[in-house]
Amino acid sequence: MACFIDAVALCREDVRRELTVCLRRPDGYVNKKQRDIRRVPKLDIVAPSIPIRPVPGDGTEFLDPEFLEHVETATNTTRDCRRNLKMLRTLVSRQNMKQATMYMDELRSAGKANIYIYNFMISTFGRFGDIDQALELKEEMERRKIGPDTFTYSALISAFSRANKPTNSEAMFIEMISRKVKPNVVTFGALMSVYAKRGLVDLAEQAMDHMEKENIEKNAVVYNTLALAYANAGRLEKLKGLLNAMHMHSVLPDSTTYNTLINSFCEQDDYETAYAYLENMKQAAWIAGPDVITFNIFLKQCAKKGNVKHANRVLELIQSENLKPSVFTYSSLINAHAKAGDFDGADRSLRLMRSKGLKPNVVTYSSLIDARAKRGEINKALRLRSDMEEDGQLPNTITWNSLINGLGNTCRVDDAEKLFQEMKDKDVYQTIDTYNTLLSAYSKVADTGRAEKLVLEMKGSGPSPDTKSFSILASIYARRRDVAGARNILKRMEQARVEPNVYTFTAIADAHAKVNDMEGVASVLEQMLERGLSPNQVTLRAALACLEEESESSQLRRLVNKSKNPAKLIVLCQNIIELLRRDV
Repeated sequence: MACFIDAVALCREDVRRELTVCLRRPDGYVNKKQRDIRRVPKLDIVAPSIPIRPVPGDGTEFLDPEFLEHVETATNTTRDCRRNLKMLRTLVSRQNMKQATMYMDELRSAGKANIYIYNFMISTFGRFGDIDQALELKEEMERRKIGPDTFTYSALISAFSRANKPTNSEAMFIEMISRKVKPNVVTFGALMSVYAKRGLVDLAEQAMDHMEKENIEKNAVVYNTLALAYANAGRLEKLKGLLNAMHMHSVLPDSTTYNTLINSFCEQDDYETAYAYLENMKQAAWIAGPDVITFNIFLKQCAKKGNVKHANRVLELIQSENLKPSVFTYSSLINAHAKAGDFDGADRSLRLMRSKGLKPNVVTYSSLIDARAKRGEINKALRLRSDMEEDGQLPNTITWNSLINGLGNTCRVDDAEKLFQEMKDKDVYQTIDTYNTLLSAYSKVADTGRAEKLVLEMKGSGPSPDTKSFSILASIYARRRDVAGARNILKRMEQARVEPNVYTFTAIADAHAKVNDMEGVASVLEQMLERGLSPNQVTLRAALACLEEESESSQLRRLVNKSKNPAKLIVLCQNIIELLRRDV
């Protein structure tokens, strides 16, 4: 275990800093007990980081099956405990978090909240993204000396992973080991999802190796997470060898495995390999074979890229398999046409959907609204919102975000603010994406005053600012040529324990470039490389903006515009740093 812990701790410098505080509550979380519980978002519970299958809807989806089995078989669980858990699961599955929280409070007051009740609510709050509440329950467990145990830590590691706070996930894992709480396959699955999101293949593979050394039986879930790590790192050859690796360890791939592989290759526009896995899936006798969900994965990727050709092919495959297309199927088809700018095709698909007796839902309308808004047709998008409400479909958070984004992109910031306030008035949950979308609207007009006011609100009653929030804020200061304001963002992020990314450094480099501070640009680029971040084309174009047009800088501009390979961009970045320093 020690070797693996060292690998986790050394993977990033900020994780090493986290070790000094891993036995106390992580900073950066404002106590939000007064948050309006009615604004909790609707859940979309899935396997770790893989949006593949629907949930059963009976509440059991809110905990890992191993946890539920543990509750059912544990000798110290009473019938009363199981009844209380069932009530909580029912309330949560109905999205009634206010009642679930009140019921939990009653159990705590009556002294009936045992470790299983706490773990359920910690897992639930974690899935809702309310890590503050989850951490408070963990601290209460510690005060009452009833935990935490393996399931508590697994739920918190997973919650931090979902919130894109990898250092906190890793610190929680290290705290777990330091307290001699033994991790299980669920823990490693949650930790691996942290690495999978960042494409850290080496650490994900080390976790798999450690499970083998500790005789922790692997399951399909951890292999599915490993597949996601390969996909995010672009390691397609390793991805292709996944089924063989599972076979060697006597782990049968499940529907999620195949769906993950299909999803990954569709994302890379390698539809032929995806279709090959589809055929392989048909031959797997231990699973039911591809269903509408599998084909919907194809359609989802087609919709993302506006690939109408493959979307229509998938619809034909669904019909040839005698499967019944769902509302999601047609919504994805409509979305594919809309993304491609083919609104006539989208209208035809909508009519076809209605002819099959299927009613457009919020996803259908949201797809059309988003496409119109992104094309700058915001008035048509607003009319679609009226149509959807007349059709009995209430806009959800995604719908509102699309409209706010469309208004922001057309510099209608006041109208965007009105919609934001309307969401509050109608008790529509405002996610971090909602706040970031409004921040982006402020960035279009370089309004630091309103942007800072919104960030202050986020720290008080909204979701805590994340990497994107601070990056947008840095870009606003850059637009105003406020170098000090832009550079100060890094200090603020460090205080909030939020990691900067390439977009953060790009915005700060842009601020320096706008005032022709070549040494400042070079310094920012060096900081970025020291953190192991790879620049993108936008970063390097911003850096080159402060250089005069001459042969060497012109050549670098051409190379930057042609290259998308991360390794090549790093080399170009180093060349640009040298050129900037030479011209200072």
